[in-house]
Amino acid sequence: MGREKRSRPETPGPDSISIREMARQSALFLVDLAQWVGLLSGLLLAQALPPLWGPEGLRTQAEPLHFYGAQSWGRQMDRLYLTRIPLPMPTAPPSALPEVWENYALFDLLRESALVALRTYAEAQAPSYRSDLARFYAAKYAFLRKDYPQTLEHLANLSPKTFPRALQDEMQFMEGYAAYATGDRVRALARLRPLTERLGPFHDAANYYVGLLYYEQGHWKAAATHLEAVQTRLPFAQEAPLWLAYALAQIPDLPRLATWAEKWAAQQPAHPDTLWPFVVATLARGGLCEKAEAFAAFAEENPLTHLWRGWCAWNQRQDSLALLLWEPLLSGPDSLAAWAAYASAHALYRLKRPEEALAYLKRVPRSPLTPGPEALWMTAQVAWQLRLYETAQEALEAYLTLFPASSQPEARRWLAECLAARGHFTEALAQLDTTPALYEVRQRLYLMAGFQALKNQAFAQAESLFHRASSLEGPYTALALFWLAETHYRQAHLESAIQSYRRFLQHPQASQTGLEPEARLALAWTLLQANRPDEALRYSEPLARQGPPELRPRALFVSAGAYFLKKRYEEAWTRYRALLKDLPTAEVRYHLAQTLLRLERYAEAEEVLAAVSVSDPGAEKALALRTEVCALWTNKPACTRQTAELFLTHFPHSPRAPLVRARLGLALIDLGEKEAAQKTLQSILENHPTATEACKLALEGLRTLLPVASYEEVYQSFLRKLPPESETRLTFERDRLRQLAETQRWETLKQEAVRLRERYPALEGESLFWEGRALLELSDTSAALALHARLTQWPDYATQAWETLARLYLAQGRLSEAWACQDSLLRLLPAGGYFRLQGLLTWAELASAAGKPDTALTVLRSLAADSLLPPLLQQKILLLSALAAEKAGLPDSALSLLAQATQRSKTALAAEALYHQARLYYQKGLYNEARAAIYRLRDELPSYLEPRARAYLLLARIFIAENKRKSARHLLESLIENAPTDPLRKEAQALRDSIPSDPSPAPRDSTQAPKKPRKTPSKPSNKTKKGG
Repeated sequence: MGREKRSRPETPGPDSISIREMARQSALFLVDLAQWVGLLSGLLLAQALPPLWGPEGLRTQAEPLHFYGAQSWGRQMDRLYLTRIPLPMPTAPPSALPEVWENYALFDLLRESALVALRTYAEAQAPSYRSDLARFYAAKYAFLRKDYPQTLEHLANLSPKTFPRALQDEMQFMEGYAAYATGDRVRALARLRPLTERLGPFHDAANYYVGLLYYEQGHWKAAATHLEAVQTRLPFAQEAPLWLAYALAQIPDLPRLATWAEKWAAQQPAHPDTLWPFVVATLARGGLCEKAEAFAAFAEENPLTHLWRGWCAWNQRQDSLALLLWEPLLSGPDSLAAWAAYASAHALYRLKRPEEALAYLKRVPRSPLTPGPEALWMTAQVAWQLRLYETAQEALEAYLTLFPASSQPEARRWLAECLAARGHFTEALAQLDTTPALYEVRQRLYLMAGFQALKNQAFAQAESLFHRASSLEGPYTALALFWLAETHYRQAHLESAIQSYRRFLQHPQASQTGLEPEARLALAWTLLQANRPDEALRYSEPLARQGPPELRPRALFVSAGAYFLKKRYEEAWTRYRALLKDLPTAEVRYHLAQTLLRLERYAEAEEVLAAVSVSDPGAEKALALRTEVCALWTNKPACTRQTAELFLTHFPHSPRAPLVRARLGLALIDLGEKEAAQKTLQSILENHPTATEACKLALEGLRTLLPVASYEEVYQSFLRKLPPESETRLTFERDRLRQLAETQRWETLKQEAVRLRERYPALEGESLFWEGRALLELSDTSAALALHARLTQWPDYATQAWETLARLYLAQGRLSEAWACQDSLLRLLPAGGYFRLQGLLTWAELASAAGKPDTALTVLRSLAADSLLPPLLQQKILLLSALAAEKAGLPDSALSLLAQATQRSKTALAAEALYHQARLYYQKGLYNEARAAIYRLRDELPSYLEPRARAYLLLARIFIAENKRKSARHLLESLIENAPTDPLRKEAQALRDSIPSDPSPAPRDSTQAPKKPRKTPSKPSNKTKKGG
């Protein structure tokens, strides 16, 4: 069809071609014949179908929409009322897209070919499909059979570019619809959308379907654009208006809807019983009442039209007209009657007839399918204004049964208002606790409940209530923040209190509460308690100068405390002294005395505290402080005794009483009343064994009063009173070990450590440490080594244990073990810092001594790369690197490193470097260079005696090697006399004794001139030549 008929090819003879070629030509002939038969059959059968725009086509396509559209609208009427407040708003019926699409798709495809022909052709070609055209028709046949997955499978194997444009469009259309039918909306839109951008047989259908697809996805603007393209195109001009109206209402674009409605009025769109009521309702709801009235004639008998015309009248404040329009509906269907009654109540209420409005509202059924919830809400509002709180409460409770509390916070709020108006505050707060809305009543009730909880000292509950009140924006937000801060402070949550005070001061309503100065003072005091004096002063100083008179003394007290914390005691003393004139309380005297103590004015502090009366608030700690002052700083035992006895008379049950009693006992010792002192101190151990500090003082005093055996008995008796595994018992056991170490009772320390390790597993590591200390002091090296090896298993003491082991092994000359211990120590040290660096240096030194110079060099070179090290450490690294290089057989590298070390600071390390430089030159036979290094050490670093003495020994060996025995002997005799250490003296003596005697010198010819001495890099002084 549309192609020129080809002539039938001549059949060649059997002798002219091969059997394979004959089979191929036969197959091609059969395929060509099948294509011609299929297309011809399709053309003949298609001519029997009505055209796309014929009556039969309209009937085939209109019937499903008539049925689904109109009936869907009827089924949705009641559901509309639930989602529209205060009046109903029609919504679009559910989309019947699959049925509509299938009708259109079937009709469009049948224009081109017959179903019978397609089936015949597809069955003949299956399953091999020897040509693309065969696969295309197989896809078409599968599409008509609604086998959409097979359709997509056939189309996926085709290359559209090999087909004519018409067939390409048809393939694209089939693929788009098949993708939609299989749920692939994205693919469907991607295939159908391009068809809307070019003219063709599927242009209008693609626009219509893409518009419906966009509508289904909620893209209202795109849906309207595509649906507008087919408003005048048959057969879509009848079906598209309803969908376009739905899309324009959803955008919403009501002027555009009104314009199209004017065009539809001249046409005969499908579904008028659905379209025109929807247009009237939509325009009326959007405020285009005049336009809505113009189209009301098309649906004059529709009750919904009457309802919305009445709404327009009510919206235009024509309440009487609205009542006339709604009155016929009151006796109509239940749903419309309910809406009419609800709307009439609105009109009556605005006409100032609230009692009649309540009567109409009672006629509305309490159902979510009617305006029952709205009627209940309005009932509550009208009853509230009429002060019928019980009626309002009942209406709101009924309202909440229809809607969950989470979706109706306003109802909870008004219910709480009703309950509060009736005096039921607890029930009101219970209603508000389930409501996340921010309203004044909720905030107010939270505050009232918070005050009650704070009064009952239920701080956690009060904090929760004040926090909820402060999180709501309302007239009480600032007040809630203030009391939230107070609650935080009373719970000692200082940081939270600071934040809440600052939030209060930053709130715009803070100045209206009258609490702003009080909040500034409270914030300053809280900052002072949080040890932030600088911030506290920023708030307290202005108040102390210009604040309300009743707050100035308290602000001055805070400022004095802030200066005290800043250790600016003179400023603190000035403010406390000024405050004492206006507020002579024990609290002020206590802090003034503390300041005077920091200024080392102890006599004045004692004088200030002496004026404290036992009846003053804060006298307890002031008298306790005076006891400490008299005992520790003024050294007045009589004053200590007097103050302590006064304290114990008036405050015998104070937590400070044990410590004051201990001070009394020590004062009695100083006064010579030893029996009374012993009795007082022992009473502390008996009656207050858990008062750690007091018991320590008591034991200290008893140790001076009692013999060692008696004290040990008292001490052990006291320990037995303590719970065996209590922290107090362990504390005193630890103190016992420290005391034995301080008094150097090493044998007793060893025994006590063993006892504690066996009795208290929690003290095993600490007892091992003290036992090791005792063993070291007792020179029991073998036992100390074994014990410290065990101590390495305890993380708290492993570092000290490895360090001690390395030191002990080094002292015994066991370099390998020392290096291994130092290596283990390095694993425990921090990754950086001074101790890590020192540990690495010691490790490298031990590694070099243990025969691992290459390893030591690697570490030392990595350390030398750090240019930020102090010069002294850099010099030490260079010296150690040189010694390691020498042991590694690199003398030249060693000399280079030593030369760098000698150029650094003139320290003992530089003296060592010069000595080793001279030694290496001597070993290489470079005596002049060695002598120059020795003389440089002598002249530049004379204060380092030991390296200089070793250098002189080396110089003597050089003299011996040069056969200058006399100079060597004189130098060694001087060194024996002045050597700084015995080993050097012995070595010098042995070297002198090994020098052979000089032969008698030959007589010299008097006519010969004396030889000039050979120049050296640096001549020794005369003193050195004569004997060092």
